[in-house]
Amino acid sequence: MQSIHDSFVDSKYMDMIIKLIHDALYMGQMARHYQINIKHMDKYWPHLITAEHCYHCQHQVSTYQHEFFECGIMPQIWTTINHILDDAGLPHRLASIAALPEFLYDAHNPSFNLSRIVNTNVIMVTLKSVWDAYQNKRDMTADQYRADILRRLSMYLTNEIKMIPCHRDNAYKHGCLILNGTRRRNFDERQKMLLSKPRLRIHTLTEPDILAYEEIWLPTGMISIADDRRSIAIGVTPRLPT
Repeated sequence: MQSIHDSFVDSKYMDMIIKLIHDALYMGQMARHYQINIKHMDKYWPHLITAEHCYHCQHQVSTYQHEFFECGIMPQIWTTINHILDDAGLPHRLASIAALPEFLYDAHNPSFNLSRIVNTNVIMVTLKSVWDAYQNKRDMTADQYRADILRRLSMYLTNEIKMIPCHRDNAYKHGCLILNGTRRRNFDERQKMLLSKPRLRIHTLTEPDILAYEEIWLPTGMISIADDRRSIAIGVTPRLPT
């Protein structure tokens, strides 16, 4: 699990993922069940109990599946994200919360490499955009909530694109090689501890960094590469739904 954790920009991704897998994310129906049956808030703070139904979809129970995949703009967002992954040549998709454990396993087995890191993170930042926006959904109109999700997704995708150099370092750190038909890790755990930490190289990109950008992100149309091949410009918003 360590290699997966290192691949994420923010450790809060892991907190969200673990809670989703264990039906413990404080959202909608699950939050309400915890508030009533564990904290007994209905006896002391009934006005603070989370609604069982979606704040914007009348009569629709607020399940993880609804909030992350079905509510409002979310079908359009996932269609866009899948098109971006197609253009980037990244094969793994997530179509439901129930499929999250299998997605994480497939995305990182049998090998751990740059493409798998980026593929996983694009899915994770999409989930994170919804989770972060959901914190204020109760006080937002549907249009405000839609705009907040898009704003966060644009910001998180931009940050993810910038992380390519760090992801390259992590892929090398946790990667494997084949010698005489035998799969071996590049470094054992002690050697990993002695390696330099991954470095963000925004304006001093190396040629291998640029090659990685050309392979993954350039085909999406969301970046351009400077003539001197030392930096990139990022434009995520035009690819997102309006």
